[in-house]
Formats: sequence, C-alpha cells, structure tokens
Amino acid sequence: MKRNTIKQLVSLVLPLLVLGGCGGGSECYYDAEPSGGISSARVFYPCDLPDNSQSYRATTLSGGFTNNQQNMYWLAQYLVEQGNMVVFTVSAVDNLSVPGYESAQRSGYDLMQTANMDPANPLYLRLEKYALMGYSMGGGAVLNVGNELADAIDAIVALAPYSPNENLANVTADTLLLVGQNDIVAPPGFSAGAYDNLPAGISKAYMQLANFDHLKWMNNTGSSNNSKAARQVILDWFDYALSGSGSAQQALLNPPQEIITNQNNL
Repeated sequence: MKRNTIKQLVSLVLPLLVLGGCGGGSECYYDAEPSGGISSARVFYPCDLPDNSQSYRATTLSGGFTNNQQNMYWLAQYLVEQGNMVVFTVSAVDNLSVPGYESAQRSGYDLMQTANMDPANPLYLRLEKYALMGYSMGGGAVLNVGNELADAIDAIVALAPYSPNENLANVTADTLLLVGQNDIVAPPGFSAGAYDNLPAGISKAYMQLANFDHLKWMNNTGSSNNSKAARQVILDWFDYALSGSGSAQQALLNPPQEIITNQNNL
C-alpha cells in the first residue's frame, strides 16, 4: 500500500481511536483493548504523528503494587512531549505480584507489536525500537521479562525495581536501574545487586536519586528538582539506548546533581 494511502486511512480511523484528543499538551492517546495480563491500556503518542512519515521509539510503562496505568501518566506524557516517543501505559490484571506484572509487560510488548502491524492503527508501521519500563513490582517485572525476551527488547528502564530474579544473564537490552535514596520498599542495595546480576557486556547503569522515596514515583507532578532529574535521566537513557545519541551518553555520564550515585558501563 502506498504511503499516502496509508495516511488517508489513518486520518479516517484516528478520530475513532483517539479518546479525548490531546492530553493537555502535544500528546494524543487512544485506549487499547485489554488482553492477556492487561486489564486496560492507554497509548500516548505525539499528536503530529499522522502528518509525518518518521519512525518512533516505543515503550511500555506500568506501576507496581495495587497501581493502575493512571499512576504513571505524569511520566508517559513527559516522554511523549519532550522525547517524541510512544508510551503504552498498562494496568495489570494481577497488580499484587511481580508475576502479575510480568504477564502485563509481556502483553504490553505484544500490544506494541500488534499496533505496529495493524493498518487501522495510527501507529501502523511507525514503531522501530522497543523498550520495557516499570516501577516497583513493574520494575522487577521488566528486568525478568527482558531476560526472557532477550534481543527482542532494545532498552529497559527499571524504576525502584522490586524483587527481580537473580538470573538476568540473558538480558541484552541497554538497562537503566533508577532508585530513590530514601526507598525502604525497594532499597538502593537491591538495585545495586540487580545491576551486578546483569551481563557485564551490555550498556547498563545504576543510579540513585537524592531525597526520593518509593511512593514518589506515583502520581508525581514532576515539579520538584529530583523529579525533574528523574525524568531527564530516563529520557536521556532512551535517547542513548534507542537512538544512539552521543550527547545523551555524555549527559548520563554527567547527570544532574540530584543523582548521587552513578555506576555505569556506557
């Protein structure tokens, strides 16, 4: 099918998929059908996507214990607006366990693949790099699922990861572990251990965020300095891991002052 025909098709289908148009900024969204381990999903993408032919980076994003997708909208919207990304926020059918979030993340990966191959979807043939991102139980889950999917995944971002498996030897994706200094649920030492369990040959980083506790990852306004630093580091990681940005690599080697620990292999 010719590109202009695809764009005409998308322009017809898009109003049916997008619920609420723009999300208050330059991001638009649609709600995807639940499937597998996902009870609901909202997909955020740049509103100008139907008007160009460029490819986009995509990532899943989930919360953790008792969370739903709405808890992480603050981060999803930022990545779309500032990073020109597509973010698949997902709620887990079982949001009380790491295995439940593993199932949700696997389904989230499938959802990204399906969207890219569906002619009726605004993302049709527009996604080229795939990442997994999650917080708390969702953070432990993305490490475990990344270990299963291996080179099908290009990047992993684990935020305050809770109880990942010790065996992460099959992870090939560039992996960031970001945890708060004051986290007593998923303490910094847990993330440091997960960092050590990742293969030595991959690009990876373990960073600790000053004056940040476990619950600050949810429903965050993004207005505090450490929240801004967290968002910037995450965006830099995607720019480095998914786009090969040299300036993003330098930013990760010299992160904001709110990052008080930076162990990396970049």
